[in-house]
Amino acid sequence: MPCKTLLLTLLTVFFGTFTLSVSAQRSEIDSIPSNCENVDAEYYRPNLILRYESDANRLLLLDWNTREEVVVLAEDLETAEIAPRGWSQNCRYLAVSTGAFRNTDLIIWDTVTGQQFNPLPDLYLYDVRWSPRHDEVLVETRSGAYLWRFQSNALVQLTDFFSCYGRSFTRNIHWDYARGQFIGVREDFSCRHEPGPVAIFNLATGTLVDEVRGSSFIFSDDNSLLISTNEFGRVEIYNRNNGTVTLLNVEPRPGRFYLSPDNRYLIVARRNIRVWDLTNQADQNTPIINFAGPNFNVSDIRFLTSTTIETTDFYNTVQRWNILTGEELP
Repeated sequence: MPCKTLLLTLLTVFFGTFTLSVSAQRSEIDSIPSNCENVDAEYYRPNLILRYESDANRLLLLDWNTREEVVVLAEDLETAEIAPRGWSQNCRYLAVSTGAFRNTDLIIWDTVTGQQFNPLPDLYLYDVRWSPRHDEVLVETRSGAYLWRFQSNALVQLTDFFSCYGRSFTRNIHWDYARGQFIGVREDFSCRHEPGPVAIFNLATGTLVDEVRGSSFIFSDDNSLLISTNEFGRVEIYNRNNGTVTLLNVEPRPGRFYLSPDNRYLIVARRNIRVWDLTNQADQNTPIINFAGPNFNVSDIRFLTSTTIETTDFYNTVQRWNILTGEELP
């Protein structure tokens, strides 16, 4: 018996008659399929699982342990296929797709009140990603990527293309509500080349505001700088206030990169730790120091001051360093 059929058969024995797609696989955290796992969220409720009763056309949430009904989401939902598409970060809203893969309806429910919002119909759907403000999702389809504000049913198109992965953007995306922007790294259409560039969109209109070359990005602590890099060692420091770009060449290929709280020092770390002084206009391609650092590759860096860092390597060894001298500190 195929694995998918076996899984559905076992779940059917446990829960009764229903249809769920392959996304009903168990999570790695608590072995409960497709529940919201943000335990610190305002509306977190453990043990919830989505159940579809195909004989009664009912969709509901029930308790994984007791099998008791918690919320009835729909009582007249007739569909051959159904798949959970993720929870909002506050664990209140649940996205579900119904219908065949190339002709899918995307529906969002308020799992506290049971309210169903107007669906997005007839999608060739690839992915759904939630905003941190819980009222908006990035919907990636064969016709492009959209921001969907489901409570008002407002749809804003960002792109009109998709990659061989189906997505328009990599996992490196960011909602900036203070500036009214959505930022994401575009996937390469053919998937033969490195992703990029970093695209900056107007949140309200979907208009492309600017692009910065690179395949990943971080922000400065004050959110005024966007630092992007690619696998060839090119770093672009994009000033979000005035649109100016500072270029650095940090070959060989960079590892992880970090910016000091005062926006002065840029660190590129893998095994060695290299430091650039961004106020040094004379030679911005040469680090002011390159020191050995931890015995193993760096997994994380935390600035304690603008010139003191705390490194964690892949074996979780924590050390402190003066980035101007390379001296290890107690």
